[in-house]
Amino acid sequence: MSATAATTAPETFDLSAGGKKTLTYTLQPGARVKFHSKKYFSTMPPMFDNTSLELVDPANNVALHISVRRYDQKIVFNNKVNGSYGEEEVIPLTDVFNYEDATIEVIVQKKQFVINVDDETVKLFRKRGGGAANSVTYSVTNSLPAFEDPIQVAVVASHFCLGR
Repeated sequence: MSATAATTAPETFDLSAGGKKTLTYTLQPGARVKFHSKKYFSTMPPMFDNTSLELVDPANNVALHISVRRYDQKIVFNNKVNGSYGEEEVIPLTDVFNYEDATIEVIVQKKQFVINVDDETVKLFRKRGGGAANSVTYSVTNSLPAFEDPIQVAVVASHFCLGR
């Protein structure tokens, strides 16, 4: 094994809606976070909904906020520094989740996050302040969740952990 290859296994855990998990390390460039749900509930709710996944730094700044809003048929990406959200970046929800289950993978790069859904890149989100994230959250507001509860999370320290 080369000196650059990581020997640490991915950190895996279940995360329930309303939950926050502090990781064993901060998410540096090369790290990957995979959120997986055995079921994606595509049925549009009768009112506004918000199922969110976040990467949060030690000062409670949100480095990346991913909000699935089925009622509005969009996914919103944002950040939150010192209590204030930045400008929303939006993609249409149509044709994003194509399977019964759902996997959202976030790849941490030096200046941006790469967001993949079911192995397809859907968004490049530029970092906008705050520190390196060391925790993840899963929350549901005003509705039934878009994902099965709990979701499964796998975090690797760098891309070398994935053997790629």
